Amino acid sequence: MRNKTSEDAHFIAHYLARFSDSYESLMLGNKTQTNQLIAKQLNMGADSFSQLRNEYDGFYGHRTGYPNPELRKSRLEFKSKFEKISQMDYLERVKTILGI
Repeated sequence: MRNKTSEDAHFIAHYLARFSDSYESLMLGNKTQTNQLIAKQLNMGADSFSQLRNEYDGFYGHRTGYPNPELRKSRLEFKSKFEKISQMDYLERVKTILGI
């Protein structure tokens, strides 16, 4: 049975996909290091977290990601829920989730 991905994981994955400077804003290292640290904090595999982020990348022009993200109903729901948050508020919540 698959584990349900937490809303925190979706929140952070969407943040990283949405803002082109998101990785730099977190100041946790390069993208690989950042994904690994986040995955560890969320108790999930680094590849699983990277794939989740890739699912949101397709919504935004500055990242390639997976094609046709709009076909995933759950991703549309999370995107709609999160996209009205300002970048500053988003970053603060991500840092709170990660304890940094």
